[in-house]
Amino acid sequence: MSDNMKSSRGIHYGYVVLVCACVFCACIAGNTISAAGIFFEKVAGELGVGLGNISLYITIMFLTMTVFLPFAGKIMEKYDVRLITIAVALLAAGSYFAMSKFTSVYQYYITGFTLGIANTFALYLIGPMLVNRWFKARTGFYLGIVMAFSGVGAVVFNPIAGYFISNYGWRSAYMYLALIILVAGVCCGLLLRSRPQDKGLRAIGDTGGSAAAKKVLEAGVPASVALKSAPFFLACLFSFCISVIGGGVNQYMAPLAANYGFELSAAAMVVSAYAMGNMFGKPVLGAIADKFLKASIWTACGAGVLGMVILLNVPKLGFWSMYVGGIIFGVAVGSCMPISAIVVRRIFGGRDYPAIYSYNQMMTAIASGVGAMLIGFVKDLTGGFQQILTIAAIVYIIIGIIGMIALSTGKKLVWLEREEIN
Repeated sequence: MSDNMKSSRGIHYGYVVLVCACVFCACIAGNTISAAGIFFEKVAGELGVGLGNISLYITIMFLTMTVFLPFAGKIMEKYDVRLITIAVALLAAGSYFAMSKFTSVYQYYITGFTLGIANTFALYLIGPMLVNRWFKARTGFYLGIVMAFSGVGAVVFNPIAGYFISNYGWRSAYMYLALIILVAGVCCGLLLRSRPQDKGLRAIGDTGGSAAAKKVLEAGVPASVALKSAPFFLACLFSFCISVIGGGVNQYMAPLAANYGFELSAAAMVVSAYAMGNMFGKPVLGAIADKFLKASIWTACGAGVLGMVILLNVPKLGFWSMYVGGIIFGVAVGSCMPISAIVVRRIFGGRDYPAIYSYNQMMTAIASGVGAMLIGFVKDLTGGFQQILTIAAIVYIIIGIIGMIALSTGKKLVWLEREEIN
């Protein structure tokens, strides 16, 4: 950075970028991913298909995200973030508008692909890239805020979508949400800047020190060794299982509530309760994991088991328990991203962490999509949610065991130091 690069007076523009990144994540990822399940029952009923058939587009979306991640990263480096965010908003809004006109379930599979491309940027890349460029201090804290807004989107858009569906029908609801995505996405895109230098600023926390390169020793397991090791496959299995349950069951919170006799608006509030737990779980369990990783894993798994047990017994416990169970389950799901990231770093260190974690993240994306499809088909076959909730509770116990084995076997790996130039 040049010596004449100035510091910001008043409110640093980095905070404008942060707010826009949060809103963008909420309106795109929070809307099209976290609030997608509210449409399933109505759409499946009108099209005459099962929940597993309609939710297959979610699987296609996550698979697309998995495949497209490497290409999207190159696009982020090559093009202005304003161009990218506006293009993503147009793609997501156009997909939702098209979904309002669909008459066949197979058409949804096409938008599973287009929404997958949009959410590759909205969920995984735009927020982290902007935070890392604009913030040189407390980067993890600000990144956590941005990622939590996918949950904020669920809290906001589930009741909004439920209201639109109840009063205007699901087709009109898709159109109204498409308009919100378009306006919010384009406005955020116009305000964003790729780098602090674009505004003649230093990043927040950059004191403008010596331009000389600083040598940093980073220890860890080389990627060439890590990707072939048993702890790596256990860590991937850990992330896969926790994401299958989280990415699957959360899409069916509204149908589960409807199955218990909740009106659509009340079912939407159940999803919002889950999303609130999700937002709470990310920073809290992430903070616990920084110091007490094993305790955080068992806390998350325990919350998952307790949430499933409560949701299983809503008819006995009463109306209120649906909301309590949703919140507790949300806490368990919210732990997925921070705990998975810390598990990978704890086992393999920071030497080749980005490369190793990217593969772990791909498994998470696959699992989230597969979970929605699998749970939909199980529900169609069994006619109810009791078996799903029981299996999920058992899987959470298995997840805890896998996590402990991964951490234990990871201690046997040899860490090496690598000298890097910053």
